Amino acid sequence: MSSVLAMRNILFIASIVLIPASFILESPLSIKLTFIEMLCLLILGIFHAGIVYMMFNLLIQQSGAAFASLTNYFVPVIGVILLDHPFFEPEHLNFTSMV
Repeated sequence: MSSVLAMRNILFIASIVLIPASFILESPLSIKLTFIEMLCLLILGIFHAGIVYMMFNLLIQQSGAAFASLTNYFVPVIGVILLDHPFFEPEHLNFTSMV
């Protein structure tokens, strides 16, 4: 199965669950978004989720599922490093002050 078909199937299954949940837990039709907010949502959806997910599926195809799952162990380490870097957050919210 191609990575595009796998992404389509996962998105469809997730939509079956999330669309009714959004109407039960919130009122999504009452939300009014500006053009900038819609643009930001579009960028997050396409670039930060879609392209990265496609790259992950390509990694699974090229290197196998075992290698791809092992690369996910780096994500928390890199997240902690970025959280502790003073450029990304104010001084009072860094990781060392939380511990």
